[in-house]
Amino acid sequence: MVIRPLCYAAEEEIAAFADAMAFPIVPCDLCGSQPNLRRKRVKRLLAELSAEHPSVKGNLLHALGRVVPSHLLDRALAERTAQATGADPWLDAEDGRGRLRTK
Repeated sequence: MVIRPLCYAAEEEIAAFADAMAFPIVPCDLCGSQPNLRRKRVKRLLAELSAEHPSVKGNLLHALGRVVPSHLLDRALAERTAQATGADPWLDAEDGRGRLRTK
């Protein structure tokens, strides 16, 4: 299980809080200071999407919170979930509609 409590706070809010608390700046060469990192590209992409659709970050976060194994492309995960719960991994838990089998 991965716990990331700061995912609920916007980066701008974290930076403002750090400034208000006068936290010291700790130099880091590993967390985004190098050029051409995917992190910077994703940050720009999210900024562009947020400019068009202000709720995009919240929607992405919400989507991470309600994962249905049968809706993912991880067949092994769906099978393990079915074994653990006794449920059919190819049926939607809420409405019982069948999902596409790829066997």
